Amino acid sequence: MISGRDLMEARPEIIGAFTRLDALRCGEQVDVSEMAKEAGIKFPVFLTRGTWAATIAAGGRWVAGPEEGDDETLELPCGQDVTGRIWDVVWLLRCEAERTQGAELSFPVSVYGYDGTNRKRNVHLVGQCGPVDADDPSPAITVMLPDELRKFLTAKGVCGQSVLRS
Repeated sequence: MISGRDLMEARPEIIGAFTRLDALRCGEQVDVSEMAKEAGIKFPVFLTRGTWAATIAAGGRWVAGPEEGDDETLELPCGQDVTGRIWDVVWLLRCEAERTQGAELSFPVSVYGYDGTNRKRNVHLVGQCGPVDADDPSPAITVMLPDELRKFLTAKGVCGQSVLRS
């Protein structure tokens, strides 16, 4: 059996890579770092497309802007807005980070109006701390659904420190 150390020393040729920048450009991830910083998280924070769909956009509908060529906006039910839902996710991430040591944490988020009514659904999320990108080893947090975690490759141990600003 080949160990991780042997694999690292072998330096296999990389024939293709999908970077975080690629993920941001094609919509696979969304950067919420500015709001996370306001919540007291010191590392950049990214939401996967699945997390965005299950928590931020759930129950919403895209509406064309008032003028031709205007961007669409996401209208959410129950008087909610995108900024408020993002805040809920990053604040709950921060609260869990206060209680958790290590590179991985998990937390529930209650989403109201996910089906266009006032009903609530709990969504379980996982935060994984790893490198920002292949060429940037500084820590970043990716928030994802549990089934996305198995697809997510990260360098464990990059984030052995507290993710909260001191």
